[in-house]
Amino acid sequence: MQALRSFNLQSFTLGILASACDGSSGKPVAPADAGGDSGPDAGRDTDSDWGTDSDPCVPTDDDGDGFDDCFQADCDDEDPSVHPGAEDPIDDGVDQNCDGVDGVDADGDGFAGGVGEGLDCDDSDADIHPGAVWFDEPLTSGRFPALFFDGAGVAHVGYEGFEGDQYARRGDEGWETQSIMGAGVAWYVVCALGPASDFHALYAEARTLRHVTNATGEWIDEAIDPRAEEAFAIDVDESGVVHAIWSQEVGDGGSESVYGRRIAGSWETEVLEIGGSNLRVDAGGAAHLGGAGSLGVVYTTNVSGAWETTWVVEEEAVYPWSAIVLGPDDSVHLVYARETPRPDPITEYFHATNSSGAWVISPLGLDPEDFPLSADQEWFEGFSMDAAGALHLATTKRRSWGLGPNSDVLHATDAGGDWLIEVVETGEDFAGSLSIALDPGGVPSIAYSPTESSLRYAWRGDRADGVDRDCNGEDE
Repeated sequence: MQALRSFNLQSFTLGILASACDGSSGKPVAPADAGGDSGPDAGRDTDSDWGTDSDPCVPTDDDGDGFDDCFQADCDDEDPSVHPGAEDPIDDGVDQNCDGVDGVDADGDGFAGGVGEGLDCDDSDADIHPGAVWFDEPLTSGRFPALFFDGAGVAHVGYEGFEGDQYARRGDEGWETQSIMGAGVAWYVVCALGPASDFHALYAEARTLRHVTNATGEWIDEAIDPRAEEAFAIDVDESGVVHAIWSQEVGDGGSESVYGRRIAGSWETEVLEIGGSNLRVDAGGAAHLGGAGSLGVVYTTNVSGAWETTWVVEEEAVYPWSAIVLGPDDSVHLVYARETPRPDPITEYFHATNSSGAWVISPLGLDPEDFPLSADQEWFEGFSMDAAGALHLATTKRRSWGLGPNSDVLHATDAGGDWLIEVVETGEDFAGSLSIALDPGGVPSIAYSPTESSLRYAWRGDRADGVDRDCNGEDE
């Protein structure tokens, strides 16, 4: 199961943009110093820190090259051949153009452009440089992605488009998109990919649960339940049977959880005493449901032939979101968050698994300050597990409240034993919704929303696509 409207962190920006010019020279000068110091900067905030200057910077141009050492970033004011924009030969040991590298770094990725070991083989693209790990590309316009890989390693994405909820597939020539339903038909859509690369979407429209799929070779849209409230999750087993859970209206404002299976084109449904918001189906076709809320973390399964429910955690401090994946041996793994009671309560993440035959709960080991997961979303799709049992998570993190690059898309894995956190992309005010998936070789990719109206796709490691992205001389 993947949810289109998952992990949607809302963010805002606080920032101040100001500039001032000296009317005679046109050169920038610092804004007035609110601190009113009496130093040689004559009452100005010459270091532009919006406070009183305790150690003022007095603009000087000692070498007469036309660049001062305060505002125009002359990194060596005693050498007139060194200043921004100067010729900067590679490997002479001097940064003549003051861009931080020995040579010219036109794309600002920290590597000088050129041909040879340690040089940027494409100085017009900041994502291409020696040692690059993560790469990204535009996907399409839209938001709330759900990412999958088929057995051939082809990426499929379901997402909310602005002319309807959409479907995209990455072909040889790039991303191919299709509209699979009309605009504004549903406020929440969940998706799955079947073993034959068949795509499935589940949504509720006007109190009717609907299922959209291309399993027959053409897109069909069928009604399932005329009393549905909300689609929760969908998955497809290895035999092509579709499994789904949703909520159904009963009585005066009540609701109940419903589990359904689509076998040979027909749906079989049954009401569950306790359901869940996450669903995974194992190799034998048994369903595994997970959920979290005010009463704790719950797990429900029909692996024995009858539905059985286990309260994995019974605490009121659990946040109302969780994620579930199945391990290589079909063991169940749940990730959730709770507020740990202390003199100063803090949020902590936990990993619960029944891989040993009994439920074992342990701290996830990720610091919320370094890797902030959602604490108020019922669905979270930034969680996966590879064939070796290593966890992979993705999230967005705001680093600052200023203008310009202030947010990161992050990937974390414990594949090496300890957690490794990597920056996938840095940008401005990421919208937050994302989805992670592993290709058949276990390599992670992430679909995410850098804005509320656009989608990007990132993958780890260079690939054979005609571009040497890590400048190692090979297209792989």
